[in-house]
Amino acid sequence: MKSSRIICIAAVCALLFHTGCSNSVFANVGRYESTHQIQQAAKGQDSHYKKFGKLKVSEKELLRTAYRYIGVPYRWGGTTPRGFDCSGFVTYVFKKFNVKVPRTSAAQYDPSRRIKDKRQLKVGDLVFFSGRRISQRIGHVGIVSKVNPKTGTFAFIHSARTGVQETSSENSYYKRRYLKACAGPLR
Repeated sequence: MKSSRIICIAAVCALLFHTGCSNSVFANVGRYESTHQIQQAAKGQDSHYKKFGKLKVSEKELLRTAYRYIGVPYRWGGTTPRGFDCSGFVTYVFKKFNVKVPRTSAAQYDPSRRIKDKRQLKVGDLVFFSGRRISQRIGHVGIVSKVNPKTGTFAFIHSARTGVQETSSENSYYKRRYLKACAGPLR
Protein backbone atom coordinates (compact mmCIF):
# COMPACT_ATOMS: atom_id res chain seq x y z
CA MET A 1 0.00 0.00 0.00
CA LYS A 2 2.75 2.45 1.01
CA SER A 3 4.90 1.67 -2.03
CA SER A 4 2.02 2.23 -4.47
CA ARG A 5 1.26 5.56 -2.76
CA ILE A 6 4.90 6.62 -3.10
CA ILE A 7 4.95 5.60 -6.75
CA CYS A 8 1.74 7.54 -7.36
CA ILE A 9 3.09 10.66 -5.63
CA ALA A 10 6.35 10.40 -7.58
CA ALA A 11 4.44 10.08 -10.86
CA VAL A 12 2.30 13.13 -10.08
CA CYS A 13 5.39 15.14 -9.09
CA ALA A 14 7.17 14.13 -12.30
CA LEU A 15 4.12 15.08 -14.36
CA LEU A 16 3.83 18.46 -12.65
CA PHE A 17 7.52 19.14 -13.08
CA HIS A 18 7.45 18.13 -16.74
CA THR A 19 4.36 20.11 -17.72
CA GLY A 20 4.30 23.05 -15.37
CA CYS A 21 7.81 24.03 -14.46
CA SER A 22 9.82 23.66 -17.59
CA ASN A 23 11.75 26.66 -18.90
CA SER A 24 12.38 26.73 -22.59
CA VAL A 25 15.16 28.77 -24.12
CA PHE A 26 14.54 29.72 -27.73
CA ALA A 27 17.96 30.31 -29.23
CA ASN A 28 18.00 33.18 -31.71
CA VAL A 29 14.22 33.31 -31.83
CA GLY A 30 13.21 36.28 -29.75
CA ARG A 31 13.36 37.91 -26.38
CA TYR A 32 11.25 35.32 -24.55
CA GLU A 33 12.95 32.74 -22.42
CA SER A 34 10.07 30.84 -20.88
CA THR A 35 6.80 29.32 -21.91
CA HIS A 36 5.03 31.66 -19.48
CA GLN A 37 6.43 34.73 -21.23
CA ILE A 38 5.26 33.46 -24.60
CA GLN A 39 1.81 32.62 -23.22
CA GLN A 40 1.55 36.17 -21.89
CA ALA A 41 2.60 37.48 -25.29
CA ALA A 42 -0.03 35.36 -27.00
CA LYS A 43 -2.67 36.88 -24.75
CA GLY A 44 -1.69 40.24 -26.20
CA GLN A 45 -0.07 41.67 -23.07
CA ASP A 46 3.35 42.00 -24.71
CA SER A 47 2.94 40.40 -28.08
CA HIS A 48 6.11 39.64 -30.02
CA TYR A 49 4.21 39.53 -33.27
CA LYS A 50 3.34 43.23 -32.92
CA LYS A 51 6.74 44.05 -34.41
CA PHE A 52 5.65 42.38 -37.65
CA GLY A 53 3.64 45.36 -38.84
CA LYS A 54 3.84 44.23 -42.47
CA LEU A 55 2.12 40.92 -41.84
CA LYS A 56 -1.26 40.31 -43.40
CA VAL A 57 -4.19 40.11 -41.00
CA SER A 58 -4.43 36.36 -41.62
CA GLU A 59 -0.75 35.91 -40.68
CA LYS A 60 -1.21 37.84 -37.43
CA GLU A 61 -4.29 35.80 -36.56
CA LEU A 62 -2.45 32.60 -37.42
CA LEU A 63 0.38 33.51 -35.04
CA ARG A 64 -2.03 34.58 -32.34
CA THR A 65 -3.80 31.23 -32.63
CA ALA A 66 -0.60 29.15 -32.73
CA TYR A 67 1.06 30.99 -29.81
CA ARG A 68 -2.04 30.34 -27.71
CA TYR A 69 -1.06 26.66 -27.53
CA ILE A 70 2.58 27.05 -26.53
CA GLY A 71 3.19 24.79 -23.57
CA VAL A 72 0.51 22.24 -24.48
CA PRO A 73 2.07 18.82 -23.93
CA TYR A 74 3.07 16.42 -26.68
CA ARG A 75 0.76 13.47 -27.19
CA TRP A 76 1.36 10.90 -29.92
CA GLY A 77 -1.66 11.04 -32.24
CA GLY A 78 -2.93 14.10 -30.37
CA THR A 79 -5.16 16.56 -32.18
CA THR A 80 -6.60 18.65 -29.35
CA PRO A 81 -5.32 21.16 -26.77
CA ARG A 82 -5.10 18.28 -24.29
CA GLY A 83 -2.06 17.16 -26.32
CA PHE A 84 -0.74 17.47 -29.87
CA ASP A 85 1.66 15.62 -32.06
CA CYS A 86 3.36 17.75 -34.74
CA SER A 87 0.89 17.20 -37.57
CA GLY A 88 -2.07 17.25 -35.19
CA PHE A 89 -1.02 20.71 -34.06
CA VAL A 90 -0.75 21.98 -37.65
CA THR A 91 -4.13 20.44 -38.53
CA TYR A 92 -5.76 21.98 -35.45
CA VAL A 93 -4.38 25.49 -36.03
CA PHE A 94 -5.46 25.63 -39.68
CA LYS A 95 -8.84 24.14 -38.83
CA LYS A 96 -9.44 27.33 -36.81
CA PHE A 97 -9.33 29.12 -40.18
CA ASN A 98 -11.67 26.62 -41.82
CA VAL A 99 -8.76 25.19 -43.78
CA LYS A 100 -8.52 21.44 -43.93
CA VAL A 101 -5.01 20.01 -44.16
CA PRO A 102 -4.03 16.32 -44.27
CA ARG A 103 -3.49 14.61 -40.93
CA THR A 104 0.12 13.39 -41.31
CA SER A 105 3.28 15.43 -41.71
CA ALA A 106 4.26 13.63 -44.92
CA ALA A 107 0.81 14.26 -46.45
CA GLN A 108 0.95 17.94 -45.43
CA TYR A 109 3.85 18.52 -47.81
CA ASP A 110 2.59 19.76 -51.18
CA PRO A 111 5.32 19.50 -53.85
CA SER A 112 3.40 21.84 -56.18
CA ARG A 113 3.82 24.60 -53.55
CA ARG A 114 7.46 23.85 -52.73
CA ILE A 115 9.67 26.72 -51.58
CA LYS A 116 13.25 26.00 -52.63
CA ASP A 117 14.90 29.11 -51.21
CA LYS A 118 14.37 29.55 -47.46
CA ARG A 119 14.68 33.32 -47.95
CA GLN A 120 11.28 33.14 -49.68
CA LEU A 121 9.52 31.70 -46.62
CA LYS A 122 6.56 33.60 -45.17
CA VAL A 123 4.76 33.38 -41.86
CA GLY A 124 2.32 30.47 -42.04
CA ASP A 125 4.36 28.35 -44.44
CA LEU A 126 5.09 24.77 -43.47
CA VAL A 127 8.60 23.44 -42.84
CA PHE A 128 9.46 19.76 -42.81
CA PHE A 129 12.15 17.77 -41.07
CA SER A 130 13.25 14.17 -40.84
CA GLY A 131 12.27 12.35 -37.69
CA ARG A 132 14.58 11.07 -34.99
CA ARG A 133 16.95 9.63 -37.55
CA ILE A 134 18.42 11.85 -40.19
CA SER A 135 16.98 10.73 -43.52
CA GLN A 136 15.07 12.08 -46.51
CA ARG A 137 11.77 10.88 -45.07
CA ILE A 138 9.46 13.52 -43.59
CA GLY A 139 8.87 12.89 -39.91
CA HIS A 140 8.14 16.32 -38.46
CA VAL A 141 6.36 19.55 -39.44
CA GLY A 142 6.10 23.08 -38.08
CA ILE A 143 4.52 26.42 -38.96
CA VAL A 144 6.88 29.28 -39.82
CA SER A 145 6.52 32.12 -37.30
CA LYS A 146 9.44 34.40 -38.22
CA VAL A 147 11.76 34.73 -41.20
CA ASN A 148 14.95 36.62 -41.86
CA PRO A 149 14.71 37.16 -45.65
CA LYS A 150 18.39 38.09 -45.87
CA THR A 151 19.74 34.89 -44.35
CA GLY A 152 16.86 32.42 -44.75
CA THR A 153 16.88 31.63 -41.05
CA PHE A 154 13.46 31.23 -39.53
CA ALA A 155 11.58 30.28 -36.40
CA PHE A 156 8.75 27.79 -36.37
CA ILE A 157 6.01 26.73 -33.97
CA HIS A 158 5.58 22.99 -33.58
CA SER A 159 4.74 20.23 -31.18
CA ALA A 160 7.94 18.50 -30.13
CA ARG A 161 8.48 15.84 -27.47
CA THR A 162 8.52 18.60 -24.85
CA GLY A 163 5.26 20.13 -26.11
CA VAL A 164 4.25 23.02 -28.34
CA GLN A 165 7.10 25.49 -28.64
CA GLU A 166 8.80 27.95 -30.93
CA THR A 167 12.22 26.91 -32.18
CA SER A 168 14.90 28.53 -34.32
CA SER A 169 16.00 26.93 -37.57
CA GLU A 170 19.51 27.39 -36.19
CA ASN A 171 18.81 24.87 -33.41
CA SER A 172 21.38 22.15 -34.10
CA TYR A 173 18.87 19.27 -33.87
CA TYR A 174 16.49 20.80 -36.43
CA LYS A 175 19.19 22.35 -38.60
CA ARG A 176 20.57 18.86 -39.32
CA ARG A 177 17.10 17.48 -40.03
CA TYR A 178 15.61 20.23 -42.22
CA LEU A 179 14.30 18.78 -45.49
CA LYS A 180 12.03 21.22 -47.31
CA ALA A 181 9.22 23.74 -47.11
CA CYS A 182 6.01 24.54 -48.90
CA ALA A 183 3.68 27.51 -48.99
CA GLY A 184 1.13 27.37 -46.22
CA PRO A 185 -2.60 26.95 -46.80
CA LEU A 186 -3.31 30.65 -46.12
CA ARG A 187 -0.96 31.83 -48.89
